[in-house]
Amino acid sequence: MPQRIYLDNEKDRVWTDGRPDVMNYVRSLKEQNPNFTLIDLGASWNPFNREFLTHTFDLNPAITFPGVKSFIGNLNDYEDWKQLFDYVEEHGKFDFCNCTHTLEDVAYPEAALKYMPRIAKEGFIAVPAKYWELQRRDAMRGGHHHRWIFDNQENVLVGYPKINLIEYMSIYSQNENEINEKSYLELRMFWKDDINYQIINNDYLGPSFEDVINMYHGLL
Repeated sequence: MPQRIYLDNEKDRVWTDGRPDVMNYVRSLKEQNPNFTLIDLGASWNPFNREFLTHTFDLNPAITFPGVKSFIGNLNDYEDWKQLFDYVEEHGKFDFCNCTHTLEDVAYPEAALKYMPRIAKEGFIAVPAKYWELQRRDAMRGGHHHRWIFDNQENVLVGYPKINLIEYMSIYSQNENEINEKSYLELRMFWKDDINYQIINNDYLGPSFEDVINMYHGLL
């Protein structure tokens, strides 16, 4: 079963400084396999594991790394994933798949969660902790460009659509101290063979206002 953990970082440090466990694990895989392959989804702008990077999949890669093959496509679109399926069918699965601080940005993260095990043997996922997304900053809570909040619930990676309703839910205002204290945590997940995930209420915001409120109470 995949393991998901919160790891502390000092508030003024970037998240990448806090991933030596991932780098060491990937390094051990590469030492065992001279033909080791690693594909990074959605982070070709500045992938933290570029030391081991062999492939990327992104909508518009901003940086070209020597010797790295780039697939251009939308993580939401099955047709764009098909180029990866065809590549894997010919060359075999990638040894490792990295997806960090990407799932919270896309409109349909379930596509990536469903397809990653089809293209790779194992991998690593990281997203901002729910506390970061619920923290009040300026005009709204969390990142203005983020569309999803993820949580670890009984070893299941659960995705909540990030909706404007959280701005008006008193439960978060009442727990500001706890949210602020834990806002620098990162939710991390190693997976192998499959990803145990759930999109809350099958991506349906209903059937009633009260039901949506109750769903969001599960975040704290």
